[in-house]
Amino acid sequence: PDDYKAKFVPKMKAFEQGVSKTQSITAHSIIQMYNGYQKFYEEKVVDLYDRFKILERELKDVKGITMIPPHGTFYITFIINPDCFENFKSSLDFCTSLYTDENIQVLPGECFGGKLFIRVVTCSDEKMLIDFSQRLKAFCIQNLKKEK
Repeated sequence: PDDYKAKFVPKMKAFEQGVSKTQSITAHSIIQMYNGYQKFYEEKVVDLYDRFKILERELKDVKGITMIPPHGTFYITFIINPDCFENFKSSLDFCTSLYTDENIQVLPGECFGGKLFIRVVTCSDEKMLIDFSQRLKAFCIQNLKKEK
C-alpha cells in the first residue's frame, strides 16, 4: 500500500544513513527494488556477474585456491588448499598473512564457522579487482610449498 511505502522508505533510508553509516549496495538495492526499479536490480545482477568474470579470468589458474561461482551475491568464496602452502593451516592464517604482506583484507572462513575458505567482497570497480587479483596471485605464488 502507498501508506506503507511512504512510511517504509524514509525509515529504511534513515536506518542506512544513521545506524549503519555504510554505502551498502544491498540497502540501496532494497529501496530501489521496493520502488519498482526492476531494471536497477537487473543491472546490479549483471554488474556482479561481470565482476565475478573478472576475478575468474584473473585467478583461474592460481595454485592453492579455488573459486566458487557466486549465486547472485556481492562476494565470492575461495577454497584454500592448505597442502599447497608452506604456513597456512586455516583461512585465518591465510587472511592474516595476506593482510600483513599485501595489505588486503578478506573475510576468513572462521567468521562463518569454517576454516578453509575466504570471502572476497566484489563491490569494487574493475581496476581495483584486477589489482586485487594480481596481488593475490603473487601472494599465493610466494607462499607455495617449495618443491623438493
